[in-house]
Amino acid sequence: MTVSPWRVAPGLPRRDGAARPIALLAGAVAAALALTACGGSGGAVGPPARAAAGGMADMQDMQAVPPSLRALPTTMFGSVVADNSGRTLYRFDRDRPRPPATTCVDQCERTWPPAVWTPELRITGIDRERVGRVRRPDGSWQVTLGGWPLYRYAGDAAPTETTGHGKGGVWFASAPNGGKARLVRPAPPGTRAEDGQGGAPNGGAPSSPPPDGGMPGMQGMPGMN
Repeated sequence: MTVSPWRVAPGLPRRDGAARPIALLAGAVAAALALTACGGSGGAVGPPARAAAGGMADMQDMQAVPPSLRALPTTMFGSVVADNSGRTLYRFDRDRPRPPATTCVDQCERTWPPAVWTPELRITGIDRERVGRVRRPDGSWQVTLGGWPLYRYAGDAAPTETTGHGKGGVWFASAPNGGKARLVRPAPPGTRAEDGQGGAPNGGAPSSPPPDGGMPGMQGMPGMN
């Protein structure tokens, strides 16, 4: 009897074409499982991506809110000028009001960020006629009040805090009229605060010269009028 070369002993796997459909089917199943797994991981990534997009939108919304200038009450200085977030705004004695000029740049600017001016500036409780702007050395615009450029203080941690008032004897919280905020109650022990009218701490004698540039106490003397 002639044995066919294609026959194999019983119990051994066949290597003919009948196994190919099974192999193809197994491959298709594996591919489908892989796609399902990829789809699952892709779905998990989706929400964070949407959240990131939402965060960007929120940031853009915050940037779209125009800056504001408003008068807010404090317990120590009466009303002071504040920005959108209620942070106190300050004036710097080394600046100039007429014409407005800013001298706080570089490291000074990091501690005392300028209050930004835009055409959409909102003003509440302050005379609009006293509000202006000055161009900074970097080309940006800064808000002025009564001619004085306004700044925030990096050391203030909460709305209407005035910890920058009296710093270096040249920084003062701004009053709504653009002058220095007036002290209406004693400062806590160990702190420096001025009355906002050029006075010394705790209501002492004025430290600034008379408007005519003369020496204090010299007016009225012969030849001094």
